Amino acid sequence: MRQPGIIGRNTCVVEGTSDEWPGMDLVVKISWPPSSRVSENTFVEQIKAAVEAQEDAAWVLDHIPTILHSQDFHLQPDSPGSKLREYLSGPDVKFVDDKAFYYEHRVCRVSVHERLYRLDALKKREDYAQVIFDVFQVHRWIYDHPRIIHRDLSQGNIMWHKRRNRICGVLNDFDLSSSRDTIGASSKQRTGTRPFMAHELHRLGVNGKPPLTCTVMTSSHLLHHRSSCLCPHTPKGTQQRWLLSPRQ
Repeated sequence: MRQPGIIGRNTCVVEGTSDEWPGMDLVVKISWPPSSRVSENTFVEQIKAAVEAQEDAAWVLDHIPTILHSQDFHLQPDSPGSKLREYLSGPDVKFVDDKAFYYEHRVCRVSVHERLYRLDALKKREDYAQVIFDVFQVHRWIYDHPRIIHRDLSQGNIMWHKRRNRICGVLNDFDLSSSRDTIGASSKQRTGTRPFMAHELHRLGVNGKPPLTCTVMTSSHLLHHRSSCLCPHTPKGTQQRWLLSPRQ
């Protein structure tokens, strides 16, 4: 079963358990990304390596997904998918307007993750605020140190879990991420979640790596959206303040 989503990727996420990781709630992610796209697991491992190389950065590990296994499955040469790819890669295949058609080769990518929880599952406004604060911090650290651009901040990718009996915000889903040091596009399709993208990224003809200001703008859109949708209104004339915990 493939879920509707970004062109051709069709990510499907299902819950599961395994004797390999007893007592752990798991999810299995199945998708069909372009074969040229760097896997989410590779980016997470780069973040872990940057954490090991820097003192006082262990806090970051509480705020990134735990990927227990990741594997790519390539199409067999005699499979229907390979035959279709071969046909669509031919010089005579074009769009109806006679423009050249480019077919992106894809792989079946399967990964096993520790289960995370959505923002909707939080019951207290102070927990919601802490999760958002955590994700803002880890997003900036990942941008500065391993130099990774997340590129898909959205309400579905800000999640949480518990560590040491404490709720921790998690920046999830690095499927569309890229390195700040990589030149060129990582896909033929523009990616992101439009309602939360900075205005500059909606302009036609704008390409290149988004600066940090764009990701800050995205975070601002997301925060305003979630606050208006989820947080109950505070009675007029009252104020509520929470002491948020910096992780670094």
